[in-house]
Amino acid sequence: MAETVSGEKNQEVLASVDDVKPDEEGGPVARAGFNYQDQIAVSFLIEMLEQASLLRVHCETHDDLVLVRSVDGSPTRLAEFVQVKAAEPDKLWSIADLCARKNGRAGTSIFEISIARDKHLEVSRFRLVTLRPVVSDLKMLTFPFGSPGREVDGERFTRLREELDERLPGFTSRKGHGSAYWLENCLWDERHNEEDVRTSNLFRLFRLSANEARPLLPEFLEVLLEELLAKAKAAGRAKWEPDRDKEDTHTRRATRLVGDTHARVARRDYGDFRWQPPHQDE
Repeated sequence: MAETVSGEKNQEVLASVDDVKPDEEGGPVARAGFNYQDQIAVSFLIEMLEQASLLRVHCETHDDLVLVRSVDGSPTRLAEFVQVKAAEPDKLWSIADLCARKNGRAGTSIFEISIARDKHLEVSRFRLVTLRPVVSDLKMLTFPFGSPGREVDGERFTRLREELDERLPGFTSRKGHGSAYWLENCLWDERHNEEDVRTSNLFRLFRLSANEARPLLPEFLEVLLEELLAKAKAAGRAKWEPDRDKEDTHTRRATRLVGDTHARVARRDYGDFRWQPPHQDE
């Protein structure tokens, strides 16, 4: 039996997100113009340097992104399924948007697609990354997990769960989880434009180098960022069949690139750029 973080017992033997072919692979077919999503992917690659608990980043497999995390050093792992919404109308996200089905077909709303990812060995979490902010009724989902305002017995949580159940009654995951589980484990991540995400990525790389007492010049930061972007794009283009090993390789290469960043900072070595002491010619 599989066991969840909360100690629940699950009779079905479930496979890991690392091993199961995705249900669909539209992402690798339509990579053009995904610059915003690529910058989001890089932000999580950088997070691997900042947080040892983030073990792996999948690009365009079971979701736009899948983040695999450890849980307090235990064998249990979390899989965070990330949907990135870049092509959005110029309006606030609403509960109606969350529940809107394509041509009325069951299972096609954002909520249904997200909770349906809950079918693997890992404990599931969910994230929606959007350019536009949310209406007040959804604002609690933007609060960090465990923070005030996200209480499962709170008025906002109860009201939102009731509306989801009214709009999409009885929809549950393969593990038997429904709206309450999704609301408790979903983070709505507002990132308002690509340039802001890119600037944040560059700043975080700089902060990492400064923490090593070797702050980088802007051109070196740009080289690192472009290398990470190239790895994210390559992983996103690879298909599970016949390219599963390639997707895995690109993801591992990106991970290794991130893991090697500290060493490269120490060497002052960045591809075509090589650090020289001030006023010293090459």
